[in-house]
Amino acid sequence: MVDKRVKRTHKLLATALLELASEQDYASITIKDITERADVAYITFFRHYETKDELLVTVLEEITQEIESIARANQTGFDHHYEAKLVFEHVQSNARLYALLLNNSGASKARKSVKNSFAETILHHLEKHQLSDIPIQIAANHIAASFLALIEWWLDENMPYPPEYMATIYVQMILKPFDGLLEHGDDLPQLKKQPAKSFSK
Repeated sequence: MVDKRVKRTHKLLATALLELASEQDYASITIKDITERADVAYITFFRHYETKDELLVTVLEEITQEIESIARANQTGFDHHYEAKLVFEHVQSNARLYALLLNNSGASKARKSVKNSFAETILHHLEKHQLSDIPIQIAANHIAASFLALIEWWLDENMPYPPEYMATIYVQMILKPFDGLLEHGDDLPQLKKQPAKSFSK
């Protein structure tokens, strides 16, 4: 169990980073800026994180884990539409955070890490099913990248459609074509099966 003081420090640092990111370019934010805004000692930061990218990634990974936990608690089995709806609702409530992740060039490392985190979650679900010869790590990466691209478009267009509708688009446009491809895997050139590998952060 994480100590309450540690949780408090994590929250202070995360909040400070997001506040600063709304005021200036992410690349220009220093760790000193973050600790001063959070009213936390500079040396304390390095007891928890090595870089500001690691702090940002941790915040986003905790969010994705929370969303999946909520989805599991409220549904029987795994519901792609329901979980996607939760993601879009969270994006809507935290647009600044996601805009930072997706649109700020200084956050490219964090963006890649979050995409890989999404892909790992998807890979976990794909491993439970019998698939065609298409390597599931390629499928998971494709779905994760497409999902983030859809979120980025939605933010860039000032969220013109509600979360539930965007979740439907995700299922119809990204997941269904993929499922159809897997169903017709026997019609594709046969590939030598390879063991799935974890995605590098």
